[in-house]
Amino acid sequence: MYSVKDAYRQIVGDFVHNPATFDKWITLWKLKVPAKWKTFLWRALCDILPTTNNLIIRRVEVDPTCPMCDISHEHVMHTHTTCDYSKIVWNISGLPVTNIVATTFPEWLMGAMINLTEEQLAMMVGVLYHLWNARNDAVWRRALPRPPATWRRAAAAKAAYNEAHCPGGSRTPLLAAPLPQGRPRCFFDGGYRPHSGDATYGIVLVHPDGSFKAETNGKLPGCFY
Repeated sequence: MYSVKDAYRQIVGDFVHNPATFDKWITLWKLKVPAKWKTFLWRALCDILPTTNNLIIRRVEVDPTCPMCDISHEHVMHTHTTCDYSKIVWNISGLPVTNIVATTFPEWLMGAMINLTEEQLAMMVGVLYHLWNARNDAVWRRALPRPPATWRRAAAAKAAYNEAHCPGGSRTPLLAAPLPQGRPRCFFDGGYRPHSGDATYGIVLVHPDGSFKAETNGKLPGCFY
């Protein structure tokens, strides 16, 4: 009696589960979060997200650097925990995950599941999901949202889920995200046209929380270089 399953097992061998990889599936599936967040987390734990490392393994010609920081090679662990962009989002969230030391994403997640409460764990999954969405924005739209915006999206999505599925519970935010304090930040850039000698500039001023404050642009007079 021939079956595709038997042929597959003859080729790749029997699957052997390694408990040291990740052994908290029951806790994960019982989380009170949207189903798509759980599916995303399952894909991340199985390392089947289309990171640049995984695409290169499948012989896809892509730039291996992370689209968010443009410094390190992109893999699941880097995108969600060690990237400079991700670190800023975690710091804004206030979740106690920045001190977890791990070499793999499953190991990091198990450490977080031990240290966090159920509500904090649900919020953490939301942040992971929206970090991946921010990464996709950087890849497909060439526009990386500001870290406070990514945090606000995750918090708003979790609050909306609680509103719809936990009507009898508290409707207050799970975490009060500390807004960055300090002076407004200024971003600027310039351009130059060699054939005409025109030089231009653009300036954007944002509040400490990343929201828009003011902008201006124009030409620079007397540019001869």
